Amino acid sequence: MSVEGMHISFFQFVPRYGGADRCTVEFAARLSKYVKVSIVDPFGSCEAYRRAVEDAGLDYFVLFPQDEVGDIGGKRNVVKRVVALAKFLPQMMKISRLTRQLYMRIKPDIILTHNFKSGMVLMMNRVLRMIPCCYYLHNWYRPPQMTVVGKWLLNNHASGVLGVSYATMQACICAGIPMNKLKALYNPIDVEEYQQRSEGNLDDPLPQINRSLKILLPAGLRRVKGHKIAIQAMSKILKWQDDAVLWIPGEYKGDNADLEYVSHLKREISLEGVSDHVEFIGHRNDLPQVMKNADVLILPSLYEGHPRVILEGMAIKKPFIGTPAGGTLDMLSPGLTGELIRFENSVDLAEAIIKVITNPERTSKMVERSHEWVCNCFTPEAHTKNMLKYCNEIVSKK
Repeated sequence: MSVEGMHISFFQFVPRYGGADRCTVEFAARLSKYVKVSIVDPFGSCEAYRRAVEDAGLDYFVLFPQDEVGDIGGKRNVVKRVVALAKFLPQMMKISRLTRQLYMRIKPDIILTHNFKSGMVLMMNRVLRMIPCCYYLHNWYRPPQMTVVGKWLLNNHASGVLGVSYATMQACICAGIPMNKLKALYNPIDVEEYQQRSEGNLDDPLPQINRSLKILLPAGLRRVKGHKIAIQAMSKILKWQDDAVLWIPGEYKGDNADLEYVSHLKREISLEGVSDHVEFIGHRNDLPQVMKNADVLILPSLYEGHPRVILEGMAIKKPFIGTPAGGTLDMLSPGLTGELIRFENSVDLAEAIIKVITNPERTSKMVERSHEWVCNCFTPEAHTKNMLKYCNEIVSKK
């Protein structure tokens, strides 16, 4: 089949507009310049995602409108997971039927998805199983994290598996996924476009913007992002530089917030005695401008796929500090393109921040090197070309 005549459909449940979903919209928009693209969002429950898709001018289908997507729960709470799955099963069957009806009408050549919940829906119907399906994995799966269902889907349903980092690829290999199904495809970034966005005005003022040291943790308020470690590091940094602030973006109030986690962080802030130096700044649509106003960016995560926010920091020449989580290792080389710290180690984080700030000449060389690297190695054009080639190979085997 020629690439020009191909129809690629993205199918995924989107409970919140996170980094992976943001990448999906931008990726789909780039692909649409070369092939027909559609996005199928079973519930359409995330307003921010819907707006982004529509703003990109993409064909968008909602099958079964719902205000929110239920949480099936994690492996630690087996009872909750079983009960939630039982409740979700009737909806799952309905979604599968509606998806079959839609796909029989719009006739995609290949389906892309990035989660196993979507894969289960596609597996439930014989007609849907006949359409090649490629799983684009944005998460870092350590071998114990890959669920039995996930392994089964990748082995028995997937026509192809894209890993967003080599760490993700290695996890798939450990899970027994055949090598001939696997391909690494990094997140890309349009450096020039991101630089332009970062130069714009802030949507809302940033608190304590006149502090001498401004630290940003550019991630949503999720438990795996290491906010507690950042807060603990602040108490140590303030002994060296008392004119500092830590900015924490993400929903911290309202229906979309994890209020239990926010309360936990506020208790930690109080316990560490840093209440005057930590600011929750809410969800920001102007994150590039916020990053531009920060002096150092940190990501002390426990888990990551291939966090594009690191590339974004490199694009605007900001020093970045992270943990060796998943694809972070593919981007941060200590002293060359950034700094690495040990997991859950606030002392390491504080010392790394101090090193970056007190060695301006070294830091300047590091950010220039990382900027040059991101400009040369993570272009959207190469990413799109590689994806089209891979999809064409899969469709040609049908």
